[in-house]
Amino acid sequence: QDKIALASSMTFDPLKIHGQLDINHLPLPSLWGYFLPTMPAQLFEGEFSTTLPFTLDLSKELPELSIEKASLSLEKLVFMTPTKQPLIACPSLTLDSIDIAWPQATVTLGKLSLINPTVHMSLEKGYEPDLGRWFKPSSTQKKNSSKDDNATAWNFVLQNLLIEKGIVELIDTNARRSKTTLSDIALKVDNLSNDTNRSISYDLMMQLDKSPLALKGTFHPKQEKLETTLMTKALPLTKLQPYLETYTPLTLTKGLLSTKATLSLSLQKTASLLFKGDVTIDALTFQDAFKKPLVSWDVLSLDEVIFSTTPSSLQIKKITLTKPYINLDIHKDKRTNFTDIIKPSSSSSSTHTSTKEEDMEIRIGDVTLKNGSANFKDASLPIPFATLIHNLNGTFSTLDTKNTKPSVLKLEGKVDKYGYAKISGSLLPFDFKDRANLKILFKNIDMPSLTPYSGKFIGYAIQKGKLSMD
Repeated sequence: QDKIALASSMTFDPLKIHGQLDINHLPLPSLWGYFLPTMPAQLFEGEFSTTLPFTLDLSKELPELSIEKASLSLEKLVFMTPTKQPLIACPSLTLDSIDIAWPQATVTLGKLSLINPTVHMSLEKGYEPDLGRWFKPSSTQKKNSSKDDNATAWNFVLQNLLIEKGIVELIDTNARRSKTTLSDIALKVDNLSNDTNRSISYDLMMQLDKSPLALKGTFHPKQEKLETTLMTKALPLTKLQPYLETYTPLTLTKGLLSTKATLSLSLQKTASLLFKGDVTIDALTFQDAFKKPLVSWDVLSLDEVIFSTTPSSLQIKKITLTKPYINLDIHKDKRTNFTDIIKPSSSSSSTHTSTKEEDMEIRIGDVTLKNGSANFKDASLPIPFATLIHNLNGTFSTLDTKNTKPSVLKLEGKVDKYGYAKISGSLLPFDFKDRANLKILFKNIDMPSLTPYSGKFIGYAIQKGKLSMD
């Protein structure tokens, strides 16, 4: 079967050549090695096909070439490293409705489709993708650094880009070779062009480690502005653990992130970000170095979050925290299990510039606490003390860095089996020492449980009794 066929005809008035080039399933590996011998990536499989109708007009002073409704396809593409580690595989790549005009220097492409592409890549030092290294010709290849100022500028338009059922396997060597898999990638991009005045719209859906992630929006090249809607559902936060190790010895063992929001990112002059949406973090647990839960909760809901970098501000309309838990231990040396949860920064304080950073404006609406609990242990006493606070419920009114009006606090819960505690009042969260007015109520607190403190200060144990205090 013929791999390459050329048919043509000619007219003399006007002088034109009409023809069509057909290539069917031409093997590419040998051509790849011939034309790109110094490129580290190797093409192990691949076939090329095209149908290329063309017209060459020689009747004018400057010859004109036009290609209309051409198509091409690449099949069974497999790129590997020289040691046969997989890089890129694509069973089917097709490009339809190819129109090229010269000397007008225009290229219009109808639709580029990639079906079932798979990409294996690593993030190397400095988070540089390794694909750039594999697909970069070696330095032994001669380069022509001169630039022709009279070179014709081509106008390029790709009307539609479609990727279906794509897979990206990503390994981050900066974080203990953490592996992330993006699967079921479905991407649609419209109006991809080198004309910076044309906006590019996109629609991306995928599974991030089996959790859905969707992005849809527009990029404005001239304004360097990205606008997108963002949706995630039950995204595993444990993927962040290798990155947290630089900052804390705690271990993030559970946590799921869901959000529905809009993002606006501008890269002109100073980069600025605006985030608007709702955020939910479910089933979060941090463990200490002894693998004991330190902080956890069932659900944290943040409603109507608005975060801006220009100006620096954070607004949250409402926060609801369900079943939070804190485990506080005071050790014999009077240090706590919260003492060293932040690792010291490796950067020297002398490297800090004297430029004053803008203070972030923070405004948080009502905070609601539901069914919280806390374990408290004090091993610094002659007799160790421990108690459990549970069924803790309460509210905290608006927190505002720009407002001098105190916030209202209401908390109530149970202490051990029969005790009751209630705290109410007002305070300035960001100026607690100067503005706090609290009412504390305890009822039916079991006195023998306070023996560790009575033994330390008065030398006696408490045999029985109940404490109430207002």
